[in-house]
Amino acid sequence: MHTLHTPHTTPLSTAIPSKGLVRPDLGTLPQNAARFCWANRPIVASLSLAASLALVACGGGSDATAPPGSVSAGATHSIAIQTAVSEPPLLTGSPKRLALDYLNRQRLQCGFGVLSHSTVLADTGDRHASYALTNANHPQFHPHTEVAGLPGFTAPSPTERAVLRGYQTNGAEVGEIGIGSGQFMAPVDTYQAAPLQWLQMEAMRQLAVAPYHAMHFFAAYTEVGIGSAQKETLLPAEEVFVGSLPVSRPASIELNHAMYVMLGFGMTQLGQLPPSGSGVRTYPCEGSTDVAPVLLGEWTDPTLGPGVTPGRSLGTNPTGSTVTVIGEVGKTLTLQSLTLTRVLTGEPVAMYSVRTRANDPMSVYYRNDWTGYAMPDKALEPNERYRVQVSGSSGGVPFSRSFTFTTGVRTIAPMPS
Repeated sequence: MHTLHTPHTTPLSTAIPSKGLVRPDLGTLPQNAARFCWANRPIVASLSLAASLALVACGGGSDATAPPGSVSAGATHSIAIQTAVSEPPLLTGSPKRLALDYLNRQRLQCGFGVLSHSTVLADTGDRHASYALTNANHPQFHPHTEVAGLPGFTAPSPTERAVLRGYQTNGAEVGEIGIGSGQFMAPVDTYQAAPLQWLQMEAMRQLAVAPYHAMHFFAAYTEVGIGSAQKETLLPAEEVFVGSLPVSRPASIELNHAMYVMLGFGMTQLGQLPPSGSGVRTYPCEGSTDVAPVLLGEWTDPTLGPGVTPGRSLGTNPTGSTVTVIGEVGKTLTLQSLTLTRVLTGEPVAMYSVRTRANDPMSVYYRNDWTGYAMPDKALEPNERYRVQVSGSSGGVPFSRSFTFTTGVRTIAPMPS
């Protein structure tokens, strides 16, 4: 049964300032650096289908200056990489379970450790997602910072909101990434047949290959809660225009959806860390599968720099799967070279950029000096193996890696491209 609401339009968010982030192991994120989102608004229209997608994903929404709560008795400095956690109380095949399973598969495969499910963080995310849908048109709306007086307000920052819901932070921050506002529209019959349970997993696939979001996606958190909210609107049949072309749109349903992934350190202060001397880790890595072959957007605040792809719309001209490289904690990472080759044909893939904090015009988004990434210049082929060869140094010690990964389909959910 679908619950239908009055028409609602979700614009791109208007950012407002957020405070700086401080973490002993992750470094400092300067003021306003959390103000980044990515957006993609492609439109596909025909006599049988008029569909549009508007995504705003935002990361870095943490605030360590918020009241962090006391340190629990028994809390530890850090823990070893988690390879297994308790079964989450989420129905197998449900949207949140599909998204959580994808997140943990990718983290486990590449040595970042799995995350246990937190009902408190999930509840925090649900409430903020509802706030985001309700207030997306407000001029003060920001995907991570709530404004007192607006409907659904809980507290300004992710950390404060989690603490108010009962989360014990043990002095650490609560992270927040996700799809701030997504939209899918299709004729009623098409909509009802669409596999919309995959939308949250599709969001996870994009977050994993969005460079500045991936820095949170693969950070040392130990717990996660996935929050979401949605609103469905029945739109009557009418004639619409795509440019100057009139198109008859049948009665349709518009879905507005928000998803927030809340990330915490649980009973630790620094999270799950590999042993000292264990070396550089990457995503993708050897054996990674179902990697999103395209990056459809990574919006950054234009007041903070030129953006990840200046002058290039990723919605119409996407790049390929971003390769994230994370060096040893506390040791400066340099990337000397990173090459990508399609295994089937031996064809090299041109790289758009190879970045670390030292050479990235958007260095304001880095949380530390031991993270970097490389971005292919074009979308990769779906369901294909690719070989990565990367070399550089971590703390002055040279390293090299060679591995293969496999892309998945371009999109899982029925999202036009």
